[in-house]
Amino acid sequence: MSEYSHQGPIALFDRFVDGLVHARAAVDPLEWRRHRAFIAANLFAGLLALGLLPVWLVLAGPTGFVEAVALVGLAAPAPIALYVSQSGRLMVGHLMSTAAAAALLAWIAAFTGGLGSYALFGLGIVPMEAALSGRRDVTRIAFLVALAALALVAGLDTAGLLAAPASAGPALRALVPFFAVAYTGALALRMEALHRASEEIARKRGLHYRLLAENISDIVTCHTENADIVFVTPAVERVLGVRADTIRGDGLFRMIHVADRPAYLTAVSEAVRRGLTAEVEFRLRVETDDGRGRWLWLEMRCRPLAEGDPLGGGARAVAVTRDIT
Repeated sequence: MSEYSHQGPIALFDRFVDGLVHARAAVDPLEWRRHRAFIAANLFAGLLALGLLPVWLVLAGPTGFVEAVALVGLAAPAPIALYVSQSGRLMVGHLMSTAAAAALLAWIAAFTGGLGSYALFGLGIVPMEAALSGRRDVTRIAFLVALAALALVAGLDTAGLLAAPASAGPALRALVPFFAVAYTGALALRMEALHRASEEIARKRGLHYRLLAENISDIVTCHTENADIVFVTPAVERVLGVRADTIRGDGLFRMIHVADRPAYLTAVSEAVRRGLTAEVEFRLRVETDDGRGRWLWLEMRCRPLAEGDPLGGGARAVAVTRDIT
């Protein structure tokens, strides 16, 4: 018996979509997720429209030209998904999806009341879908496309060139809620998939950095403008034999030999105020079990934080310190 017989249809669909993601998207985990979410949502929406086509023909009867064009627009996401799968060009896929959705809504609105058609409300969702691309330029283009579609319908309606709402059959008007449910449903699935992917990637990266911080032999600290420590790696317990909270704030400064404190403060100041990389050697006293204490020679290399404070504690510089006793 095949192993696939033990899997549900959703699992099989997931495995199928995984195989459709282009190889160029595998470089970045989040980018791979964006490709996968786009392909899965659009392929599902397009296939759903094609699958419901026989039901449409049975219930609505003979289909006119206007309805036929609308049905083609509903099925358009499927070939767009396949294009992204084959080319790996997600940006182009988003633009194609934006154009197809805006054109479909404008087409339906033109025959269901023009500016009074509720199909135009769907144009507000088009830029939201484009925002999932993670690119500002794609989102802006989608916004302009939605505005252009609205302006086109408004211009034709104002000029009296649109058909009367009564001329549109109930079948065409029924396409709007169907499109709204399918489009927003696919959008919600993509948002949920990307949210889960982002959380998973952040969790794995956090574990990765934590593993590095716990096993690196040097002490890594972040300092504020007045040299107080707001972050320290667990290596401080192995190197100095003290808890991390012992040296936070001005704890490390108070352990430094009085004669070496000016050099220590100068090194941090060089990094914070002048944006320079500074090195300093200093003596530091740690307490021993017998209460007599001992002196260690430490070497610290301090540099500014180029991208601001990632910790939210006012950190302005990062330092790497090692025992050179």
